[in-house]
Amino acid sequence: MLDPLDVQRDSITDRVFDEIRQAIVDRRLQPGQRLSEAKLASMLGVSKTPVRETLIRLEHVGLVEPGPGSGLQVVQPSVKVVQDAYEVRRGLESLAAGLAAERASDDVCSKIRKAADEGLACTIASDESGRRGADRILHTLIATGSGNTKLAADIENYYVLTWALRQRDVPEMSESARCGEQHQRVAAAISDGDAPAAQEAMAEHLDTLRERVLAMLETAQPEEIFS
Repeated sequence: MLDPLDVQRDSITDRVFDEIRQAIVDRRLQPGQRLSEAKLASMLGVSKTPVRETLIRLEHVGLVEPGPGSGLQVVQPSVKVVQDAYEVRRGLESLAAGLAAERASDDVCSKIRKAADEGLACTIASDESGRRGADRILHTLIATGSGNTKLAADIENYYVLTWALRQRDVPEMSESARCGEQHQRVAAAISDGDAPAAQEAMAEHLDTLRERVLAMLETAQPEEIFS
């Protein structure tokens, strides 16, 4: 189910986090599956400490939840969970876009525009891996460009949550050119120093994305999405 990790590379806790998160996305760890620190540690070839730290972080992010009785389980597919996550992300990232318009350096603004352009180009070329990478860079740059480290940390958690749930529960959903064009409007507003326009453009983008994800969830076969 999970492969042993090379404990000499990078931060072991970060490696454990990435592996367990990906296992949730891939459904190697099934929705509703109870999670045992000892079993996960044994499969990964690590001590229980980084696994315990990872499960605490994943519960904070929202990818694991308390199970019946005691212990944790993988979060179940849920329209409510997805809707809540995108609504919070909308509020956080709209604020960040407005602050970035006021605070981001010319260099950061240039990198945001570049990421927006690359993301749209990859979408048009059906390069999903490239688009996903550009999307990650753009949203991270805007979060850090806000100059608010606590806000950026919360955005990171909700980005991880929405990305993971989308990849797990609606993996067939492709990106639309409309979202790429919205990224460009956000980037342009930030570069222009127009905080209200940046906030509005980011809110519109995340509303569009939330509506597309929810529409696919709600029209999916119940046995596939909610079993």
